[in-house]
Amino acid sequence: MLLRVILMTLGSWFGAHSWVTGAADSIRMDMTATDRTIRVTKEGPTPAIDSAELFGGTREIVIRHGAELYRLRLTNSNKLILIK
Repeated sequence: MLLRVILMTLGSWFGAHSWVTGAADSIRMDMTATDRTIRVTKEGPTPAIDSAELFGGTREIVIRHGAELYRLRLTNSNKLILIK
C-alpha cells in the first residue's frame, strides 16, 4: 500500500515536471527489492522512430524482445495496438 502511494505521488511529480511541459527527457525509476528505495534519474533525450519507417508500408510488425514475440498493429483509426 505504501508503495502505491509513493508511485502515485511520483506520477503526479512527473506529470508536472515532464510530460505536461513537453520535455523530451526520459525519467528512469529503479527500485531494489531489498531496500524498497526508488531512485529517479534523468537520462538524455528519448530516441524517436517514425512509425512509417518502423512499419515499412505494412500494417503489422513482429517485435522480438528476448525470448518473447510481440505484434504491433496499426488500426484503421490510425492507433497502435501491442499484443503479446
